[in-house]
Amino acid sequence: SSGINAEWPLRPGKKLKKHGVYLPSEHSNTRIPKRCIKEEEIHIEAIEAGADDEEYLCAFVSFQFHYEDKRSAPYTTATVDERFELFKTCVDGINEINNNPEYTHVAGINYFCDMTAEEKKGYTGGFLG
Repeated sequence: SSGINAEWPLRPGKKLKKHGVYLPSEHSNTRIPKRCIKEEEIHIEAIEAGADDEEYLCAFVSFQFHYEDKRSAPYTTATVDERFELFKTCVDGINEINNNPEYTHVAGINYFCDMTAEEKKGYTGGFLG
C-alpha cells in the first residue's frame, strides 16, 4: 500500500521525498535502515537525551512516513532541519516523562512533536509552547 517493498533501497534523495520523507541537511547523504520505514511503531524508548542525531533519525523518518495524523505543514528542504530539532526535543521530553516513576501515565509521539510553538497555539489556546 505504501509503494515500498522489502527490496526498496533507502538511499537519500528523490525516492524518499516522493513518499514525503525529508532528511535534515546534515544527514542528506545518510542511508536509512529499511526498518525505519518497514516498522510502523516509532521506537524512541532507547534514545537518551542528547544522543547523536543518528539515534533520532530512524524515529524521525518513521514519524514522517507512518504518522498519518501529522498537522504541521508538509516538510520541505527549507523546513526539515527545524522540524528535526523540534522532534528531537519532543522525544527527549517523552522519554523524560516515561522514565520518571512519579508519573502514572505513558507519553508518546503525537502530532505536536514537530510543531513550532506558534503552530501549537492553534490547538492549545497558547498553553503549550
